[in-house]
Amino acid sequence: MYIELILAAVLIIILVVIILATRRNTKLPRGVTKKAERKINHTKDLDPAHAVLESHKIFIFTLATLVGENQRKRIKAVDVVKKFANKFPNTEHVWKSHRLRNRIAHEPDIKITNTHADLARRDFIRALKSITK
Repeated sequence: MYIELILAAVLIIILVVIILATRRNTKLPRGVTKKAERKINHTKDLDPAHAVLESHKIFIFTLATLVGENQRKRIKAVDVVKKFANKFPNTEHVWKSHRLRNRIAHEPDIKITNTHADLARRDFIRALKSITK
């Protein structure tokens, strides 16, 4: 009887250790977020359309650091946003900025104002800060 209890306890401990070891970290280190925020803010010097493209690229690259090493090179930007969207307080704004980036990349002669670029920057930074340790 005691042997069964000891074996059960050992199995439970092993199971807990395995679960803890395989859990993915879903929080960004503060330094990574600050660096991304600085880079995103530096896009203010670019024309608005290019600023949105660059801000989005920085946002996705930063989020992708939380994705497994083997997935990082194959995962699409939309999948990265999907993976973390439920953790953002401004999910709809992030999706709106993501769609704006797609329009800029695929539609010729699209007009983007500084306000659009400022909003996209703000949305990406807010989302990153929301998943920071």
